[in-house]
Amino acid sequence: MSFPLIKYIKTEKNLLPEEMRLSVCIKANGFSFSVIDRSFRLQALGEFEVDLSRGITSVMSNIKACFASIDIRNFKFEKIKVINLTDKQVWIPYKLYDTKQNKTYIKVLCDVLSSETILASTLESIDAVSVYAIPLSHYSGIKVAMPAAKYCSAQEILVHHAFEISSFSTNTFLLHKRRETFDMIVFKGNNFVFSNSFVCANATDMIYYILFALSRLDIDVEEINFVITGDSYSEKEFAMLRRHVKHVSFANPLENTKAGFEFDETDLQPYFLVLQ
Repeated sequence: MSFPLIKYIKTEKNLLPEEMRLSVCIKANGFSFSVIDRSFRLQALGEFEVDLSRGITSVMSNIKACFASIDIRNFKFEKIKVINLTDKQVWIPYKLYDTKQNKTYIKVLCDVLSSETILASTLESIDAVSVYAIPLSHYSGIKVAMPAAKYCSAQEILVHHAFEISSFSTNTFLLHKRRETFDMIVFKGNNFVFSNSFVCANATDMIYYILFALSRLDIDVEEINFVITGDSYSEKEFAMLRRHVKHVSFANPLENTKAGFEFDETDLQPYFLVLQ
């Protein structure tokens, strides 16, 4: 069985799992991944289109088959991080967090299905806990294929990045696009104040949600560092952002990673999450 390989770029260096880390981002129609060595140098980057909706065994075998097709059969990487794109996510201040209340936290915002599992992880930089739900088949199938994998939500990575680029004198808005879904992260100085995801069909809806959030947070568009990343923005979306927000810039996917000439012609923004 073979699956469409959307992109695969690799350096000439042999991939030695024991000396490298693997990051995998699970998407609606497949996954993207990166392999980074101990010197924080990017060694491989890729993306597969594959069905991950048909149960634990299917998820396990399909992911293993995808990696085997590019000669990655050994998952004994030094570190493995699995990133989950989810809309069912909530933040709890660490001092108020109770491990027995995960389902209660999530149910305040949305329903949790019997086919989903709830995970939680602490983000020390903002002293908060991320609680989120993902398909049980993703969690269990990947766990069988990669027993050493550590899980996190995409929002955790976005919040950490926004924290790193924010300062006490700067308000920061990080916008991450994934198809028709947008993730918003907002900091007032170094204070994390907002995280949400929304779906919109056009640029007008996109800017409405953004301006509404800024209005509710009492943040002036003239006084914010507005950073975008993720899937490609249409010309209309980008023009709309520049029209309504004064300072718009692209995130730096290589903030903490180095990349050689092999990746010069590649737009790295869609792979932002696996490069952090």
